[in-house]
Amino acid sequence: MKYLIIILSLFLSYKAEQYQLLIHQLFLGETIYDIEIFNKGVNEEPDLNELYYYGNLKDIKNFLNLDTANKEEQSNSLIYIHDRNDIKYINHFSKNKKFLIPYDLKEDILNYYGYTIFIIFNDDNLYYLEELDYEQYYYIQIGKKIDKKMEKYLHFIIVLCIIICSFIAFKMVKVIKSIDGPYILALQYLICICCFLLIVSNAINGFFFIFFRNNEFCFIMEYTTLLITSFYKSNLNSILILILFGWGTVYFGWRKKFNKINKIIFLIDLILCFAIPVSTYFIHFINKLHLFYIKNCLEYLIILCFIIYSITKRLIPLIKEIDYEIRINSNLVECLKLKYNKLFIILIVIITYTLFFMVSPVLDYYFIYSFANNYNIYFIFQLLYESIFMLFFYMVLFCDKLPENYFDNVVFKYKTQLFLYANIYEKEQYNPSINDINEINDGYSSNKLNISKLNINKLKKYSKSKKYPIILINPFMSSKSSSLFKELHYGVVAKNKST
Repeated sequence: MKYLIIILSLFLSYKAEQYQLLIHQLFLGETIYDIEIFNKGVNEEPDLNELYYYGNLKDIKNFLNLDTANKEEQSNSLIYIHDRNDIKYINHFSKNKKFLIPYDLKEDILNYYGYTIFIIFNDDNLYYLEELDYEQYYYIQIGKKIDKKMEKYLHFIIVLCIIICSFIAFKMVKVIKSIDGPYILALQYLICICCFLLIVSNAINGFFFIFFRNNEFCFIMEYTTLLITSFYKSNLNSILILILFGWGTVYFGWRKKFNKINKIIFLIDLILCFAIPVSTYFIHFINKLHLFYIKNCLEYLIILCFIIYSITKRLIPLIKEIDYEIRINSNLVECLKLKYNKLFIILIVIITYTLFFMVSPVLDYYFIYSFANNYNIYFIFQLLYESIFMLFFYMVLFCDKLPENYFDNVVFKYKTQLFLYANIYEKEQYNPSINDINEINDGYSSNKLNISKLNINKLKKYSKSKKYPIILINPFMSSKSSSLFKELHYGVVAKNKST
């Protein structure tokens, strides 16, 4: 967490002076242009995040023959002006529109204050921008430039993540080798595999960012990163869900269930991860970063539902079972307390993990959203968060050696076995709850029973409203006696109101 605070403080102190325009084409890679802001529109706030743009690029000639209403409706795109004679039409648009012009037209827009106008510096292949209007499968991003200083920050994060995950993986392997086979949790093997997948995800994403960003082959590395990350997330989410169901604390031996859930989650996650980048070429009202936010938020909401289930159906019943075992003076109390403590700590970590990732888009908005390459930075930070939380999962699941009886499934006996108290008195002592039927009918109950005063008629009347059966056996009767069954008494007792 200390490293995260340091990194966030670096971002707080960082201010970009340059901006970029990125053109993303379906399976054709990215093209990058350096741009500057000639003027911020009157509707633009001082916040630099307001200058971020995502959408289409349209030639201003497309709007020359449209009426005002259609012009307003269709001019949500970034408007490109490449002909000096078309600059005069800027006044036909509202001042919340954004325009892009080549550098050689800079002197011609000096009088157009109040409009947001970007000036593009790269003179090479400017004709390419004119043809984009006829190309359907592309989108534009404008935002702050990742300069050399920012690149050093991001390279440091990538290296830090790989070091953290490598250290955790080394510690996990060391712990697993030091424990005898029968006393290793299957969860420990799987978390170790997740850690190695996280190392690969960090390495591939770092390689992609350093060498293939803004490259014609960048989509290959992007989908490779998504593939490995889906492997990691499907394994981790399957583990978390089964942990919340009690795997590793209450129940054991669920490897088949893990394999089944893992396959389902992996297929769903992989389809969504591949569909989101492709869908952004066909829909332009929302970018792929926002779509990943929505996907992740739904994912963590589902985990949050399992957390609530785990608390009500696993943690609380475990508390009741511990109380039951204490009352019967069982030798399982210490083992159940260990299971409870482990499940409680795991729940705290999973809750923290879930809530943090649900609010992480807020952090992203302040630190990375305004960058043109915000999607690349997003994955770097997501893998940083995952690496930090992997350390917590290691501390929870590998912290101590587990006793032999820990690996036994918990049987919740308190659900099927009622523990009833009764005070037995001498024959001559008067017991109003049994001897006085009127008091029984009036709703009075007591846990004081007198065996010698019981009779079948009283028990029948008593059992009409009280449904807890009890069998009373003469403790001094031999099992070999022929009159054994004559000394058995069946009855019902009331549940103590204080329990």
